Amino acid sequence: MASMTKDALADQLRRAVGDEVTFERDAEWLMPLRELGFDSLAIIDVTNKIEQTYGVELPSVDDLFDITPDEFLRFVNGQPPH
Repeated sequence: MASMTKDALADQLRRAVGDEVTFERDAEWLMPLRELGFDSLAIIDVTNKIEQTYGVELPSVDDLFDITPDEFLRFVNGQPPH
């Protein structure tokens, strides 16, 4: 399984929620997806694409609302949370 890069995740997340979130500031990587403006449809879109591309199984949408993009990336890459 290939590892997902921070830039690749940022691209996927920007496509799902729009340009209002840049992921250029460290603070954005530490905010829960819900606070960054993600709704269930945006999270479903991102998780479906990542599951297909990287061959991972991600948790349900409800479990992803409160994780940060940094935690999301670590999960996709099979790493434990900090």
